[in-house]
Amino acid sequence: MSKHFVSSILFYSVLFLYPMGLQAQEKALLDQKVTIHAEQQTLPAVLLTLSRSAQFDLAYNAEVLKNTSTIQLHLEEAPLQQVLDTLLYSQKLDYKCMGTQVVIFRQKTIIPPKIQITNTLSGIVVDHRTGQPLTEAKLYDKGLGHIATTNTQGIFTFRFHNPSIKLQLTVQQKGYQTKYIPLHLNRNLQIKIGLQANIPVDNTSLQIPQASTDIVALLDSLVPEEKRALESIPQAFTLNNTSIEELQMYQWFVPSIEKHEVQRDTLSRKWLKIGLLPVLSSNLIRDKYTINHVAINGLAGYAAGVRGYELAGITNIIRYNVHGVQIAGVNNIVGGVLRGVQLAGVTNINRFITSGVQFAGVYNQAGYHLNGVQIAGISNYIRGSMRGIQLAGISNHNQKGGKGVQIASLYNSVKGPFKGHQFSLLQNISTQNLEGTQWTLLRNQSKTIEGTQVGLLNQADTLKGVQLGLLNFSKEVTEGVPIGLLSFVKNGYQELEAGYQLNSLYTVSLKTGLPQFYNILSIGGMTESPEFLALGYGVGSHHQIYKRLGVNGDLMLYSLQHYQRLTRDNHWLANASIALSLKTGKRLTIFGGGNWNILQTSAIDESISSPTPISMYLTPYVRTESANGNVFMQWIGYQVGIRVKLNSEQ
Repeated sequence: MSKHFVSSILFYSVLFLYPMGLQAQEKALLDQKVTIHAEQQTLPAVLLTLSRSAQFDLAYNAEVLKNTSTIQLHLEEAPLQQVLDTLLYSQKLDYKCMGTQVVIFRQKTIIPPKIQITNTLSGIVVDHRTGQPLTEAKLYDKGLGHIATTNTQGIFTFRFHNPSIKLQLTVQQKGYQTKYIPLHLNRNLQIKIGLQANIPVDNTSLQIPQASTDIVALLDSLVPEEKRALESIPQAFTLNNTSIEELQMYQWFVPSIEKHEVQRDTLSRKWLKIGLLPVLSSNLIRDKYTINHVAINGLAGYAAGVRGYELAGITNIIRYNVHGVQIAGVNNIVGGVLRGVQLAGVTNINRFITSGVQFAGVYNQAGYHLNGVQIAGISNYIRGSMRGIQLAGISNHNQKGGKGVQIASLYNSVKGPFKGHQFSLLQNISTQNLEGTQWTLLRNQSKTIEGTQVGLLNQADTLKGVQLGLLNFSKEVTEGVPIGLLSFVKNGYQELEAGYQLNSLYTVSLKTGLPQFYNILSIGGMTESPEFLALGYGVGSHHQIYKRLGVNGDLMLYSLQHYQRLTRDNHWLANASIALSLKTGKRLTIFGGGNWNILQTSAIDESISSPTPISMYLTPYVRTESANGNVFMQWIGYQVGIRVKLNSEQ
């Protein structure tokens, strides 16, 4: 074989293989994944950064890039070809890849982009307080599910090909409150999202599933009123420890083959299910896919839903919704919405909305909203708001307020704004505003009460209504009045008074309440023979006439007893007085006025042949005697004294 022939073979082989190798090199370069974050940068600067990152050479005429616009683009791990298309086609530029070199030139004709990215949503998720980026924060949309996750710098990017799209954005990060953002995207948009760190409310909460199919199914099933109730609860998707997967009954009776989530389009309906346990039933291993109309479970049952009736010896467990009736010997569990009736020997637990009735021998738990009735032998508990009635043998608890009635033998508690009524034997508590009534034998407490408190002890930060009790306490009264044995208002009427009356009666009195209505506790005595101890209680009212001048009207009743000996004689002194008061200092007031007195006594002092020794001080007086021996005397007298204001506000 001649040398010429061999040389020819080598030449043509190289000529044939070189373009193939060059094409492979170009394809590898264009398929290379790159990340770009450009914020109002020039095109030459962006291309230079890109060439260094992807390690290729740039070739272009400076005139080609002279009048190009600034670049705003954020792409994560995108092919170099997609990045170049996005950068250059909008600037009416084109490119050609030659080995490791990219040549840029003007488009001869308008060429449609190879990949059209209509719009991009990008941004950063940070800690609201510190501004630190949050890694691995998840972004969901109600219809699309999981759409993005933030990188180590807290940045996310979501690309979509729809010229206009509406998103119901849900942003989640462990240890932070979930944030909800409605968006209408018809252009490229960058946003900054700040998340608030969690403030623990209690240790019972629910977590949004990773695939979010449960949440989507539940939201789609809600009526408008239930959606509004759910949206009013900021923690609606952050309650974590009481999802049905965490409950002991679920772990005991549901086999692992039935525990994973399913897509809604795989669910089917079945009229009748009969079985002993999950899997050991006519549904076989399709319990998690099946919505039953009638289910009879010997010991325990599990299904995707119920639209009818379900009966079990021990427990019924439904992953999604119940429209109908559940009856179980021990407990019923619903992971979604209950519209109907639950009847259990021990407990009923519902994860989201309860529109119906729960009967339990021991305990009922509703999710985020009760629109119905809870009746339990011991306790009822609502994690969200309520519109209905809670009736319990011992206690009722409501975490978010709402409207309705709580009736318990011992204790009612509401931790949010509440419109309704609380009835119990021992205690009613409302931590925020209550519009309605609290009735108990012992103690009522509310931050703000717009209504009535009736009990031995009533407490309110702000009173806009009436307190009826033995002791009433409030920081301020904007409307209404406290009525009781003693009423203490921090910015109300609090005065200590020392006085003297015509019948040699010296008194020290405490007046507390409001200027328009206050209570009076009084102690005093008569110092001239015969000596009497006086204990009195009364009510009064103060009205300001001018800057320093006022008038008080008091009604008092005194019980009189001898200092040195106790007798069975009845001595009662009723007193009605009107006195003018003059403020002489910041806290000191002097007063004087007249009074009308009525004395009732059953004692006869034979030595002076008058109805009672007290009569020697009463000149003139009117005396009458009843058939049963009681003597009544009336006279008009006077009183003088001083008052000291005890509080700084009035």
